[in-house]
Amino acid sequence: STDGTKLVSASFDKSIKIWNADTNALISSREDTDLVYSAMLSPDGTKLISGGSNKAVKVWDPTDNGAVLNTFQGSKGHYGWVTEVRMNP
Repeated sequence: STDGTKLVSASFDKSIKIWNADTNALISSREDTDLVYSAMLSPDGTKLISGGSNKAVKVWDPTDNGAVLNTFQGSKGHYGWVTEVRMNP
């Protein structure tokens, strides 16, 4: 997060986790359908963005709900794995 209080991890175990950077405590976790190569919180902390072997960029609710808010995939999407995601403020 921009304030340095949260860390995000992406994993080949298909999980995305949000951690408290000060206490090392797990804040929330969600499972994707495929390997996750990259994940980040939006600058304002209201969205969690991920990319992976499913060739999609997903926007998640970063709260405990963890719902997928949007998926960018399809005929205009990537033909290969998404290995990095970034968002500008």
